[in-house]
Amino acid sequence: MDFFSPITVKNKVMIYDIKNFGTTPVYASDSSYKNNIGYIDDEPEFYVNDEQSMYVIFGDHTKSMRIIETNFSVTDNVKVLSPKIKSKNSLFFVMTSWLANIPDLGYSRHWSIAKKTKIKLPVKSDNSPDWEYMERYIENLKLKCNIANYNI
Repeated sequence: MDFFSPITVKNKVMIYDIKNFGTTPVYASDSSYKNNIGYIDDEPEFYVNDEQSMYVIFGDHTKSMRIIETNFSVTDNVKVLSPKIKSKNSLFFVMTSWLANIPDLGYSRHWSIAKKTKIKLPVKSDNSPDWEYMERYIENLKLKCNIANYNI
């Protein structure tokens, strides 16, 4: 967890409050949703700004992860993390490595294991993370896949 700080979710959105249209996107634990599951007209609980340019959400039951770059709220069973990594490419690399090492427990809660799971990263000779390698790797992957942007 050296790369993330968990944030307490104080106001979880109830499913029956979610609509097809609104001002604030809502995210859920369900991995079948590639985007938000709907909207509410309330103020977002989490704001993206100069100090906090992105968040990571973790679906506790589904172990899905996603980078969020807009103001938002969440439903139950979603962990919100503040990444200490400021580069989206490096963050994506770290998340992918972390996710690959979290065992699949089916539709059980994964957070208790995920927060203890070691994240395996490429390192330099001094044993510090090789951020340049991670940046290049993701940039090359995006070029190979012919995508300009990505999101999980």
